[in-house]
Formats: sequence, C-alpha cells, structure tokens
Amino acid sequence: MYENVKAKARLASILQERGLSEEEFALKAGVRLTTIQRFDRTARHDLTRLVRIARALEIQIEDLIVVETEAEAR
Repeated sequence: MYENVKAKARLASILQERGLSEEEFALKAGVRLTTIQRFDRTARHDLTRLVRIARALEIQIEDLIVVETEAEAR
C-alpha cells in the first residue's frame, strides 16, 4: 500500500545556484553556520529552522527537499 519514499535536502544546490556562501546565508537566515553546513546530510530538521531557511530564500519548505518514490526510481 505504501511506497518507499526517499527524501533528500537540496540546500547546497540552491545556494550554489544563487551564488550564496554558507556563511552569508547563515547570517541572512538567522541560523548557525553549522546548521547550514549539515543541512543536506541531516535527516531530521527543526521546523523553526526550516521556516527561517525557506523564508530567507523566499521559497516554500517543500522546495528545499527532493522526494523520490520507488515508482519514480524505476
């Protein structure tokens, strides 16, 4: 009934596309640099940090994550 789902954060690629460094973005988003550095490697995220990051980028939270289902992987 349920498909296998893989979710992957994509903050690093968004920052690269926009020409932003992790340091300057951390200041803009109001979060610690280590939060930004670890974002794509971390499976669980604090909702407040997700909101801050998305708002600083002027995107939806869903845009920070790539979701792939088992059916899409085939």
